[in-house]
Amino acid sequence: MPKRMIQSVKHYLKRFRRWSFRRLVSAYAVPGSVSKAPALVLAPHPDDEVFGCGGLIALKRDLGLPVTVVFLTHGEASHRACCQTDPKRIGAWRRQQALASLAVLGVAEDSIHWLACQDGQIPQAGDPTFLETESQLAKLLQHHPGEIYTPHPLDGWPDHKAATELTRAALQKVDGVFDLYYYPVWMWYLFPFSQFSLIPQQKVFAVDVASGLDRKREAMDGYLSSLVQPCGVPGCGRLPEGFLDPFQQSREFFFRPS
Repeated sequence: MPKRMIQSVKHYLKRFRRWSFRRLVSAYAVPGSVSKAPALVLAPHPDDEVFGCGGLIALKRDLGLPVTVVFLTHGEASHRACCQTDPKRIGAWRRQQALASLAVLGVAEDSIHWLACQDGQIPQAGDPTFLETESQLAKLLQHHPGEIYTPHPLDGWPDHKAATELTRAALQKVDGVFDLYYYPVWMWYLFPFSQFSLIPQQKVFAVDVASGLDRKREAMDGYLSSLVQPCGVPGCGRLPEGFLDPFQQSREFFFRPS
């Protein structure tokens, strides 16, 4: 079989696997609703909060509910393998994009916090800065009881896994009643089927965000439309084909740990 044909078959097999995974998650999901609880969304990088929770955020704000967004990094490493653009410039740019995109969803700047971890090196347990970052996050959580949204532990990206670890560790340090939810970003694209047996161990909620979908798309476009020069790639970096498909749908999926 010609090499080009083999590559084409592999490409379509990967697309089919991703489509199948979304269908399987949909089959396990139960209908969810937007509660009247305040929410705190933890995002490893600017754009994760919109991709994973943009519709939910918009609907929460429609109800007048407080939504706090905590960014662990400025996303300054998104062009590390792309061009020679100064990472500080990328980080400053992505920070402004985040403020503008969240404003579309109804989140004011005073509800946005930045912990300024190094992109690509969010601390994990045992790292020298883990306890300091955990303490910073715990202080924010202490003042925002309600629902906490953090990336899924199987999201397939090291910074996302570290973000979830930090969230769970920080929650152990604070008093109050919290409902913890995981949201998928890279999991839609990278999830290993060998671990699918773990999905039924978590309750999956499908939340109808159709009434906030236009605003979510506008917020996404805020991250995707402006291109870095001279490479011509969005500030969030070069996203693979099909990556955005799950975030264009009228339902968002959230996982409740058992």
